[in-house]
Amino acid sequence: MSGRNTKRLIRVAACALLSVTACAAASAEPDLAAGKALHDTECLVCHPSSHYSRAERRVDSLQRLEKQVDTCQQDVGADWDAQQSGAVVRYLNRSFYHF
Repeated sequence: MSGRNTKRLIRVAACALLSVTACAAASAEPDLAAGKALHDTECLVCHPSSHYSRAERRVDSLQRLEKQVDTCQQDVGADWDAQQSGAVVRYLNRSFYHF
């Protein structure tokens, strides 16, 4: 393969990677917005968002966060499906926990 073809192939691959990354970021934003909306409607009924940053918090891993969201949504009677629960987990993780 000539140097010219190699450079062309690298440019095409870079463009493809940027396109995939941009699409993934764009699809994640509505999910985060949906998670925030569900959180603000149901979770803030019981506790303020400062609850997530307190020193003695029980959530110390992504798995524990998923379990806690499931427990809390059951406690408040929210009838979330797996996609909605996942959106709340992703919102909380991105906004507060950073696992």
